Amino acid sequence: MKLPKNILAIDPGVTGGYCWNNGAEVYVDKFTTIQETNWMSEFDILYIEKVNSSPQMGKASAFTFGQNYGEWLGLLEGLYPETNIVKVPPQVWQRDYPELRGITGTQRKQSLKKIADDRTKIGWNGIPPQPELKLTLATCDAFLLWAYAMLTETEKLNG
Repeated sequence: MKLPKNILAIDPGVTGGYCWNNGAEVYVDKFTTIQETNWMSEFDILYIEKVNSSPQMGKASAFTFGQNYGEWLGLLEGLYPETNIVKVPPQVWQRDYPELRGITGTQRKQSLKKIADDRTKIGWNGIPPQPELKLTLATCDAFLLWAYAMLTETEKLNG
C-alpha cells in the first residue's frame, strides 16, 4: 500500500495546532501565533479545518474564531498558490467517531484527545502506531485531521 509522502494538517483555532509527516515520521505542535511558514512549502498537500462559529459562542468569540481561520487562508493561499489546500469541516473528519455524538465543549475536546491518544498507540488503516507523539488538547484535533487526510489521500493513491 502506498502512503502519501508529505501532508500538513492545521487546526486554525486560536489554541489550535498542526500535524505533519515527512514520510513515516509524524510530528505535532501547537500554535502560539501564526508563525514563520517557509517550511510549509515542503508539503504536497495541506488540509485545514474549515471552521465556523457555533451557537454557544458569543459575538466576540465567533469573530476571533473566524478571524484566525481567515488569516490562515490568506497567508497560505497568498504564499503557496500552487499548494493544494483542502478545507474540511469538523463534521466531515469527525464523522467516524460515534462516541462524539451528543457531547459538546470540554467533554467533547477530552473525548477527541482520548481518540487521538488511542490512535497513536495502535495505528489504523495502514498508518503505523506513533507512540512517541505527545498529544495535548491543543494538538489532538490537528492529529485527527491529519489522520483523516492520510486516509483520504491513501485511498486516492491506491484506488
